[in-house]
Amino acid sequence: MKHHGKKTKDARVKTRAVPAEVIPFIFQYLTWRDGYRSALVARAWRDAHRSILDPASPMQVGLHWRASTYEGESWDDILRSLSPNDTCFSSQYAPQLAMVTVSGSSHHLRRPAGWDKLFNAIQSRHLLPTSCAIVCMYSDFGIVASHAHGSHYDVTELENADLEDMAVNITVGHFPNTTVQILEPTKHDIRDGVSTLALDAATNSVLVYSTNGAQCDDLVRLITRAHPTANVVGTILPFTDRCVPIATRQLVVGPRNAKPTAVTHPSHVCIGFSGRTASIPFVSLGFQIISPILQCEQMRTRRHPYFKVLHTFESVAAVSPSGRATSITPIQLLQSVPEASGNVYLFKAETAEEIAAFVAAPHAVHLERAVCIYDKQHGIVFSQADAESGEAPWREGMFGVFCVQNAAAGQSDLRQALALARTAVAGGTVLGGLTYPCAARGEGFYGEAQVEAACFAEAFPDVPLAGVFSGGEIGPLAMPGGGLAPDRLVELQSYTTCGALFYHR
Repeated sequence: MKHHGKKTKDARVKTRAVPAEVIPFIFQYLTWRDGYRSALVARAWRDAHRSILDPASPMQVGLHWRASTYEGESWDDILRSLSPNDTCFSSQYAPQLAMVTVSGSSHHLRRPAGWDKLFNAIQSRHLLPTSCAIVCMYSDFGIVASHAHGSHYDVTELENADLEDMAVNITVGHFPNTTVQILEPTKHDIRDGVSTLALDAATNSVLVYSTNGAQCDDLVRLITRAHPTANVVGTILPFTDRCVPIATRQLVVGPRNAKPTAVTHPSHVCIGFSGRTASIPFVSLGFQIISPILQCEQMRTRRHPYFKVLHTFESVAAVSPSGRATSITPIQLLQSVPEASGNVYLFKAETAEEIAAFVAAPHAVHLERAVCIYDKQHGIVFSQADAESGEAPWREGMFGVFCVQNAAAGQSDLRQALALARTAVAGGTVLGGLTYPCAARGEGFYGEAQVEAACFAEAFPDVPLAGVFSGGEIGPLAMPGGGLAPDRLVELQSYTTCGALFYHR
């Protein structure tokens, strides 16, 4: 007698459960999307998924920092090419932060709608989790990007002059046991002081992006005052006549729960890191000493409608090894400099012995420096007043030497800075790097392309690097030889490369 609606014994399908000890190994081959879906299968899968998210788990494989680069004729062409299978979108762990850098064809981003297209593409194709914060930057000068080839990355400098159309780099990061904060201070917040910049007290690294140099200077000062041991690095992203340079998307957390993501176009963005992920700065200056040891003989103070208070150096004494001093006008010392006007840098001290030690080993001796401006046509060398005190940067009777930047010194400094960073992160796991070279560097400065990209790849093979060519570099004060000032003073600088190497401690 047949029982309709019931399976016979032979027809029953026996389902065998996957052994619990095997499940964690399966997650190694799943992206973050599939991993979270698989965790819903059963309790054993959920427990296994939770265990591999532990940073100490032996099941963690691959890089936590991933990058992809796209080039296309238009913004729409690039957006159409974004796929969940791309390296940056197929990480094993759900990323916490995505950084998008763009250059070329700025008219596509002349209104917020251009950035909105990117956020809509990411959301509609589930390229990134909703909880992942996204920070986007546009630079007219070009970007530094990483092309993924399996687990290998080729680092390249895509300068604006070399771009036919558009280039986009997307870098994503998952930072175990690390809190990532994103703040968007307004000019009023900066004016009101540090109490409004609510970064975690344990913040060890801060990335700063700004569209306003003067406000950014004040912002950096507030951050370093509140977090004196934190590594602070970033860049100025100038407005172009047809572009919105910064856009962000992040989950807004209310008093009860998370609300839908908010898209903003701030003037300033601060990204703070606290926890196991930290960063080490690297800076490249590239100074060559071009003068003998000098002593300031005569200095005059002048008022100027643009520069405000100027200190012009009328006469200096060149000190010979025998101790004899010869009076000379500073502009005569700059005849070997090819440019008719520009910046010259003055390293200064109270004694000639200190300057002599600096000349012998610039990387080993820390001296204060001042940025001077020269103009051969008018025969003038001057410096602005100290912003804090209004005092002259080089008083009569003080000693110093003039330096200029050149390509050989810049390359040497960068190599040394990267070597110091490599030593500093020994024992940690290197995740990736961010770099912000001055727009005046690149091929125009070095005389050949890809110099800084090659230096980084040589120091850190297969490590992704991202960044933009900068309208103003933020980082620890750069010193000759690739070192940092002992007090780690952070400044808004020019004609340098400022960067950070991120690692897991």
